[in-house]
Amino acid sequence: MSGICGVVNFKGRQINKDTLKKMVDFIDYRGPDGINYLVEDNVGLVNLAFNTTPESLLEKQPLLRGDLILTADARVDNREQLINILRDKGYLRGIKHTDADLILAAYECWEENCPKHIIGDFAFAVWDKSKEKLFIARDTTGLRQLFYSFNDNTLFFASAMQPIAHALPKMPSLNIQLMQDFLHRSFNLWTCQTIFKGVSRLPPAHSITAENGSFKKQLYYIFGQQPKPDFSNDEEWIDAFHNLLDEILINQLRSITPVGIWVSGGLDSSALACQTYHLRKKNSDLSEIKLISGVFDDIPSANEKHYFDSVADYCEGTPVRYVISDDKWAFCELGQDDDFPLDEPDIWELRGYTRGIMKATREEGCSVYLTGLGCDDLVGQAFYHIPVALRDVKLKDWTQEISWFKKKGGFKLANLLLKAYLFPIIPNNLVLKFWRLLNHDNLDWLNKNYKASDRNSCKLKENFYKPPGLDSYGLKSYQMLRNPWFTSSFDIFGIMAFHNGIELRQPYLDRRMIEFLIKVPNHLRSFNGVTRVLLRESMMDKMPENVRTRSDKGLVTELYYNGFHKEKKE
Repeated sequence: MSGICGVVNFKGRQINKDTLKKMVDFIDYRGPDGINYLVEDNVGLVNLAFNTTPESLLEKQPLLRGDLILTADARVDNREQLINILRDKGYLRGIKHTDADLILAAYECWEENCPKHIIGDFAFAVWDKSKEKLFIARDTTGLRQLFYSFNDNTLFFASAMQPIAHALPKMPSLNIQLMQDFLHRSFNLWTCQTIFKGVSRLPPAHSITAENGSFKKQLYYIFGQQPKPDFSNDEEWIDAFHNLLDEILINQLRSITPVGIWVSGGLDSSALACQTYHLRKKNSDLSEIKLISGVFDDIPSANEKHYFDSVADYCEGTPVRYVISDDKWAFCELGQDDDFPLDEPDIWELRGYTRGIMKATREEGCSVYLTGLGCDDLVGQAFYHIPVALRDVKLKDWTQEISWFKKKGGFKLANLLLKAYLFPIIPNNLVLKFWRLLNHDNLDWLNKNYKASDRNSCKLKENFYKPPGLDSYGLKSYQMLRNPWFTSSFDIFGIMAFHNGIELRQPYLDRRMIEFLIKVPNHLRSFNGVTRVLLRESMMDKMPENVRTRSDKGLVTELYYNGFHKEKKE
């Protein structure tokens, strides 16, 4: 994990190193292990190193090979697969290969199609001197940040927006529409825009090719296009899921320090902890793990300590850190946040709590930590709250499952059937108009003529939002991951992690895992009132039974209320 930035002028004008240094001033916290510059005539590239894997210790970026130059913020997880393919094709030699080596070799081999062959978290740029062409790309989920601006035949890019805003010839004006959307809790523009006009956010699974003074943006990967696994029974699905999670965890446990696992006591994070514990019992060469958990002594609805204690006891001998978090209420850091680089309006209400966990993780000597983010949506936690999921329920189970939609989702039968069967066939533009009429709640102290941006404002391909071939819940769970608020939250999470000196890794958001889970049969998502069936079954006899079978979830709503009431009194 690291940071990148750069400037390319397509009119041939010399790049001033001072411009690059000005950009670096805003993201120097991303380069604790060194900041390296490369300036060649009309091109300037920078890499800010933060070494977390054994391979990263061997890297020196920007990396030069022939006419190609690479700067990357990346962790490649399908290393063995790439090494075998690229070596057979003649693009790799020798024994040891860094992740940067693999990315540059992949570009040599597949050029602009290379990102679809790379599994992991990445944002990178490749300059081809012979073709005067710049190529930049962001990973499929958007776990690494990448921003850009094209101004007067010059392309600026960086891991954050502030370096670009301050490197432009003129400080850009505020994006008023995006700010108004934000104040109305609408985030449709956040997939592709920022608070600065003219400074853009590269959407996940997208790349840009810039040459001859122009550039094209393309969607390089569409989820759901892989063949559905041909399993004959539930046991094969469960075994495949278990094996895939093992593979991903082994990939993501590559670390030069112990790896922290943020365990709330919920099913998804506890499964990560227990699964990793079992892996380390089989293979002692895997990185040491430490379990980190927030504790809420004064907020019973948020306190999951008794579940976490069960996990800690189960993972015998694993170091544990409790973080007292009752005072980590929403926005508790505002005004006293130790120069936290808040590049844009804060969309994560629990920044204080999250940073407290991250700080504790770093204090435990971990430069890497794992979380269970994304699992709930993908494995079926929200199943009974998504009416269209009823469309895929087998006829023999229909009456039974309707009762659970009514009980858990709170639907009345007529409302459920309308939302499940009628609404999905209404054109999207009519649904949007109807939704706006029902939610016309402009605030008096804001612009009374305000109109919310719609989803199509970013002009992205429909396959980005709605890939073909998925069943109803598979599509909905995928779309939850593509929710603009969710994808833009990765940017604030990335900043929080870097500012605390750790790298955030998300096993459930691995591309292979997403592809697998969006095709799982419905009865392995939720069935007969039980949610997340696949995960529960796969962890049978592999985690504490009280955690595996729990049906409740910790709630942090009271944390908001307590904090605001405390602030009001003070």
